[in-house]
Amino acid sequence: MILSLFLDKVGHHLSAWRHPQAATEQAFTLAYNVKLAQAAESAKLDLVFLADALTLLPENNAAFTTSFQLEPIVLLSALMAQTQRIGLAATVSTTYTDPITLPASSPHSIY
Repeated sequence: MILSLFLDKVGHHLSAWRHPQAATEQAFTLAYNVKLAQAAESAKLDLVFLADALTLLPENNAAFTTSFQLEPIVLLSALMAQTQRIGLAATVSTTYTDPITLPASSPHSIY
């Protein structure tokens, strides 16, 4: 069994940002994402996963900007410098990214 942490801004529920303890402003910082990745690594999870999004989702175009997210490859590159033993993975669209520029493997890769 492989256990992973799926990072998705302030949560997967569309109204998660409304919770009083939601880290709404921290979710877009490197420090917050490093803290989550290190917590996952400490908990002995196998993988941190990020999904790329090509558009703003209509259901997220509310008063709060939860529809914006950090670019996955850049964020995972930063997380590599701050973690030791956890896998890092992301989806990336080849519509806007040439496949040749994507890393095939890294010390953090899980296949």
